[in-house]
Amino acid sequence: MVCIRVVRLSGEVMEIPVALPRDEHVCAGYVKMHLAKASPRPPTACVVRLIGTDAKEIGNTEQLTWECLEQGVLQHALVDVMSLAPRLLNVDPFHLIFPADPKKLMDPWLVIDLALDIFEKRGRDVDVCQRFFSAWTEAVLGTSKEEANQVEPDGCTWLTRMLALWDELRRRIVQSQPWDGPPNPFGACALPAVHMTTIRFVKDKMQVQTLEQTFQTVGGVLVEATSRDPNALNLEPFHVVFPADPKKLMDPALVINLAHGIFKTRGRDVIACQQFFSAWTKAVMGTSKAGANQVESDGRTLLTRMLVLLKIVHEADEPSDHPRPSEFGDDFLMPAQHAIVMTMIWLVRKKLHIQTVEKTFHVSPYDGMMKLLWTFVQDKLSLPRGAGHHAGLVEGYGADLMLALIQRGLPRRYWAGCFGPFDDNLLQYILESTCKPDPYEHTEAEGRLSVALAKKYTLEELCHQSSDGYNALFYAERVAREIEDRWPVNAPHGLRIWVQLRDVIREQLQVRAGEFQGTLCELAALAGSVRMALGGQSLPAFDEQLWARASVIREQWLSMGWHFARNDRHGQTSEVVSWHLQAARQGQGGKDASHEPPAIAKTSVRRAL
Repeated sequence: MVCIRVVRLSGEVMEIPVALPRDEHVCAGYVKMHLAKASPRPPTACVVRLIGTDAKEIGNTEQLTWECLEQGVLQHALVDVMSLAPRLLNVDPFHLIFPADPKKLMDPWLVIDLALDIFEKRGRDVDVCQRFFSAWTEAVLGTSKEEANQVEPDGCTWLTRMLALWDELRRRIVQSQPWDGPPNPFGACALPAVHMTTIRFVKDKMQVQTLEQTFQTVGGVLVEATSRDPNALNLEPFHVVFPADPKKLMDPALVINLAHGIFKTRGRDVIACQQFFSAWTKAVMGTSKAGANQVESDGRTLLTRMLVLLKIVHEADEPSDHPRPSEFGDDFLMPAQHAIVMTMIWLVRKKLHIQTVEKTFHVSPYDGMMKLLWTFVQDKLSLPRGAGHHAGLVEGYGADLMLALIQRGLPRRYWAGCFGPFDDNLLQYILESTCKPDPYEHTEAEGRLSVALAKKYTLEELCHQSSDGYNALFYAERVAREIEDRWPVNAPHGLRIWVQLRDVIREQLQVRAGEFQGTLCELAALAGSVRMALGGQSLPAFDEQLWARASVIREQWLSMGWHFARNDRHGQTSEVVSWHLQAARQGQGGKDASHEPPAIAKTSVRRAL
């Protein structure tokens, strides 16, 4: 009779009779089966041998066990992974007994630490590492479908824990080697093993409902965002782990290259691209306010880096180490643009302080940054006048971004100043192309931005005439007229904003005219701009202000001894208004004539004499 002697590290000794010839090989599975029959609980750690008449009595737990292993008395060592006996990790041959509790199979401390410990103690033996993860895979895939699809009270599933194990494994490997250094041999063994086990587990064990539950909790892509491992990009379902450093979240090489790599590897899968950027957005949203508002030593901010990222995606103008623009395609660029600009709008509204936005644009080159922001709204700065509408960022989000920045302190010169070959302000820049060829080509977002600008502009800014002689009201009137002609009633919802804009500009002009503090000559020049836009008509507030100020100047001229062609007050006041309007048309709008009657008054006096 042959028996198996099991020595527990607790000191307990158990002998199990085996009905086998004395010298026959005993496989680990057979031993495990007999151990299970003989003991209601698995050994925390044990060594096993076939013993006969020459058996030695083993008494002193680990020390005696180790001596027997070294002397070859013990032929097999079965090490339970819950053991903390490091010396037993050097046993060869060896077999691992994993705990029956499925949750413990996903414990990073249990799996990663023990595997790494064995790997190191065996002289960084990759074969030993592979044997470890082979045994772990066998234990994981031995789980029943019922256990694999259990959902815990906190919403976690087996896959949730497996993804957490993956995240921790990736994090440790990334931290343990330089970016451009040689591959970590432990990682090169462990990562593919966990990767493939996860794939098999999902395909063989998991139900659709459990997958949905898992990704409500986790979401994303199973790939560390600082990884260059292409094998991880084809995992389905997938989860992304992004670096905690906010600056790295804006690294084009990381974000764009990795997203495009996933997109291409998955056969230009737009959904995969959207999933990637969904995880990226979540990582950006997790940035603290302090991190989001940090100003670097060179004056750059997180907003600066994000603008560069958005510019690259918008222009598809990559550095040499990036994919060529032709490799991207709209099916990649549109989801990427959408995700980045939406995340940027959220960051500006929810995280950034007004001072951060001001610092970002005060230190930036003025012309280049202004061109970038305007191009995000409409991409037509390099086009001739009348070229029509050319969209900026996808779905009009460039206008929403500009509005969010204005509300968070974007310096006034970026949105009220004049720019481009036609000396437009931003409101004119948007409106000029609205009706070329059709008004419905514009987005409601640009209309919202235009309304906000009209409410913020001064009288001078609203009346500013570009190089072709037209102000914002001229364009707004034309846009509204074309919409009302085409849809006399019930204009499409997205177009009503443009009719509203015309009314807002008129209203703001009248309010600003009542508040205007400049000279009558300056007011007459502004009134002339309004009359040009309205085809020779005026707005009541301008007429009232012109008349009131002209009445004062009439009195001043009369007190200086000058006379008018007409003798009644109304006629004389009208002469003052007419002269100032004429002076404005002749480019003399800046001259103040309140203290010296003009030549027309002198001529009128001579006629009267």
